[in-house]
Amino acid sequence: MTVTTVTLSTIRTAISKRLLDVNNTAVSAADLTAAINDAIRTWKFKRYWFNTKTSNISLVSGSAILTPPTDMLIELPRSGFTIDYGNTKWPLTKTKPLEYSEYDNQSNGLPRVYEWVGGVYSVYYLPDQAYTVICRYLEDYDDLSADGDSNDFTNNATDLITYDALSKLHGELRQDEKMESYYSARASNEHKILNRFTAKNTASGVLSVETIL
Repeated sequence: MTVTTVTLSTIRTAISKRLLDVNNTAVSAADLTAAINDAIRTWKFKRYWFNTKTSNISLVSGSAILTPPTDMLIELPRSGFTIDYGNTKWPLTKTKPLEYSEYDNQSNGLPRVYEWVGGVYSVYYLPDQAYTVICRYLEDYDDLSADGDSNDFTNNATDLITYDALSKLHGELRQDEKMESYYSARASNEHKILNRFTAKNTASGVLSVETIL
């Protein structure tokens, strides 16, 4: 599928036209940019085909720390971290911090569980060698700022971001509940369309659509 680059400036222009404010007299360009970034922050926690990534990282022998990819927002539930060892895939099970604290944290072996506390991922058992971990996760995105900036959401979910930003602008700046609801419904419909396309794209691969996201 061919993906067209859609920039921050392009989406701002589209929103301004729908607001009947092409010169940004009533709503400034800065407010439009803020609404667009807010929309991306809202939807980036949802799983789509374009924001799901797979990367390999390594565990260090004797260290409980699992360092995720630098662009990771959150791991996928039930399949986020999998050890690739001995021609076998060993999924790591996420445990609660209290349960993790009950382990002796001294035994070495093939890690079976992991926890997340204070922004740090830790595994148990302590790795007895350097294992390769397959990470499946949602990608994080920095805020857009320059006119030519774009990302996976502006390129693949243009209408979703446009409608959600319009909903926020009508609700927060114009106090127009009717138009806020209208664009919120349009954004919800776009999300459903993207979900269906994601399901078709991932149904036969290693990924599966998780209802939690």
